[in-house]
Amino acid sequence: MLNVAQSLHFETGVDPSIGLAGHLILKVCKMKSIFMQFIRDESGASAAEYALILAIVGAGIAVAAGALGTAVSTAINSATTAI
Repeated sequence: MLNVAQSLHFETGVDPSIGLAGHLILKVCKMKSIFMQFIRDESGASAAEYALILAIVGAGIAVAAGALGTAVSTAINSATTAI
C-alpha cells in the first residue's frame, strides 16, 4: 500500500523528498532558465525584422489587389457596354 508521499510521487511525478512546493519552485526555475536562454539567443531574425517583412509584403498585396480590382471593374464595365 502506498503512503501519501509515495502516492503523490506516483500520481504527479513529484519527488516526496522536496514536496510539492519544492517541485513547483524547481519548475519555475527551469522555466525561467529556458526563457532567459531564449531572450539571450541572437540567432535568426528578430520579431521586428519579421514584422517589417510582413508589412512590406502586406503593402505589396494591397497595391496588387487595388490594381486588380480596378482592372476587373474596367473589364466588367466594358463588357456591359458592349452587350
